[in-house]
Amino acid sequence: MTHTQAFDEPIARPFRSQEATTALTSHSVELSATRNGYTRGDSRSSPLEDPARLRRAAEAGGAGVWEWHVTAGEIHVNAQLASLLGLGAYALKLRTSRFLDVVHGEDTALLRIALQEASKSDQDWSQEFRLRREDNGAVVWICVQGRVVERGDEGEASVMAGLGFDVTGRRRALEHHELLNRELSHRMKNLLSVVSSLVSMTAERRPEAQDFVTSFQARLRGLTAAHELLFRADWRHVALQELVAQTLAAPGVGHRIDIKTQDVCLNAHDTQTVVLVLHELATNAMKYGALSNADGHVRVVFDLVASEEPNLGTSLRVVWEETGGPLVSAPLAKGFGITLLERLTRRQEAAEPVLQWRPEGLRCSFTLAVTTGAERA
Repeated sequence: MTHTQAFDEPIARPFRSQEATTALTSHSVELSATRNGYTRGDSRSSPLEDPARLRRAAEAGGAGVWEWHVTAGEIHVNAQLASLLGLGAYALKLRTSRFLDVVHGEDTALLRIALQEASKSDQDWSQEFRLRREDNGAVVWICVQGRVVERGDEGEASVMAGLGFDVTGRRRALEHHELLNRELSHRMKNLLSVVSSLVSMTAERRPEAQDFVTSFQARLRGLTAAHELLFRADWRHVALQELVAQTLAAPGVGHRIDIKTQDVCLNAHDTQTVVLVLHELATNAMKYGALSNADGHVRVVFDLVASEEPNLGTSLRVVWEETGGPLVSAPLAKGFGITLLERLTRRQEAAEPVLQWRPEGLRCSFTLAVTTGAERA
């Protein structure tokens, strides 16, 4: 019998509230004892095998206990969960259809899918969704956790059991945090836009500063792009692959850049560093290097390197190599771009410079410590 069929089946028989509570807690105790290697009658049995103690522990922890008899189409709950649903402290049994009626309409479909998927496995599962309390219509958030505890003769899920928690406070706090984050992001974008406008207005009567303005605004656009990625990641970790692809998506030259990245995420500080470095290197390549003609290519490699020092952890090594462009020679004077690159990066080894002006093409290599700011995507 499928879950969809069970949703509308009639209640099989009368079930008293006390009997429901005792049956539920006893079953939960049995499940807990089995998981810990104990059996009833074992001299090592835990005091929590006492149903009353288990019920008090669940209530003290604010946990609602539930057991869904799928084939019978009924759900047994304890007083804590009944109160959360707005059913009253003594309504300890309800039909599946009645429970689904209080689930928020926007969450019903996802809950059905989650239950159907959970019924196919014996693994623990959890789902958060909204309810409209039956007594006053207030919307609350609940986190339900559980698993299949009994199956029928043909392997179908017949009983599922678990816990339910009121997570309304946490979800409200999360919504408030997201609202503030969106407002902060909006203000930051406005600030970057204002800075760009001020630079343009300042340079209107100084044509000699136009090159600087163009370069500066391009750097601002790079920072804005990094900001967008960080905002979507809640200012935590940004996937390196996405960051590199977006930063080097220059029109007409993307197919000439060979990129080898790692399945790693960067923190906010390293994200902005990588964006600025790649932007400077790409700009230089398009003006003077391998991307300034029709034949040049760039290879960018990101490798994770384990440090020999235990306290330093893992570093991200970045190598930028250009080939096929005009002959390269070291500049007579350091421009802003080179100075920025050298300040943003550090040497991989004492004998290896960050920038190597090789005749066949520029090579840049540097490392970023990622011990506390990066994790596998």
